[in-house]
Amino acid sequence: MPGQELPPHKHPGMNLFIHVLNGSGLFITDDTETEINENDILDIEEDEMLSVQNNSQHPL
Repeated sequence: MPGQELPPHKHPGMNLFIHVLNGSGLFITDDTETEINENDILDIEEDEMLSVQNNSQHPL
């Protein structure tokens, strides 16, 4: 929901693919911030720290 955040964490032993189905927000891997939008696909390596912030006014 708007204003919510997924705290920084890793997924050891696996690569992670995230497909943004709805909304927009901010995706952070290690120290890199990327704006994400509907239909984006993200590829996260197992050793990357990741977090997601919904900085929009709509569900993400």
